[in-house]
Amino acid sequence: MHELSPELSTFDDIDIKKALRYIKKTDKRFTPIIKAIPNFEIKPNNSNSLFIALIESIIYQQLTAKAAETIYKRVLRLFSSSSQILPLDVIRASEEELRAAGLSRNKAIAIRDLSEFALANNLPDENKIKQMANEEIIKTLTQIKGIGRWTVEMILIFRLGRADVTSLKDYGLQKGLALLMGTFPTLPSINEFREQSEKWKPYRSIATWYLWRVADSYNATNKK
Repeated sequence: MHELSPELSTFDDIDIKKALRYIKKTDKRFTPIIKAIPNFEIKPNNSNSLFIALIESIIYQQLTAKAAETIYKRVLRLFSSSSQILPLDVIRASEEELRAAGLSRNKAIAIRDLSEFALANNLPDENKIKQMANEEIIKTLTQIKGIGRWTVEMILIFRLGRADVTSLKDYGLQKGLALLMGTFPTLPSINEFREQSEKWKPYRSIATWYLWRVADSYNATNKK
């Protein structure tokens, strides 16, 4: 299978089995985890536009999945659509209408800022974003109010399917790495996490998914 530059490679571009062998070889702590869960299971969802994906990300911030889904559906209904919203639709809507759909004031402002960003042709289209390096995408999208680095990292992994991404400030990943290192409940520092993640290049997204599984397993085992 032909592999692109690590900065642009997606899960579809790489040999997953080769990647798993590489991670086990470079960081043997992953060996029993990958043996227990041999099937890597991120399937990028690119059915919606990047604009819609970012709206959804803004809505879901700091909410339970159920509450966020309810508000997301209300926002879609506000524009008489089951799946799509156009930037001009949002610009034409009043803040009161957006708030009535369940958005906080900050989220309403963020979605309007995103829409203005898109209307100014600053939001990369599908062809352009495929050619952009991860850090370039992060730098571009974090110019939008309400879009931070973590949000873009999740877009990179779960929508664009980029194969070499991790999120150093994600609590679940910090917890998973601490469990892997045997230091939990003490979490790794950002620098320590960064240093550890160097071992997993160019497959950091795959190692990241397994760290989440480690944290999930611990949470499930230690439920009160």
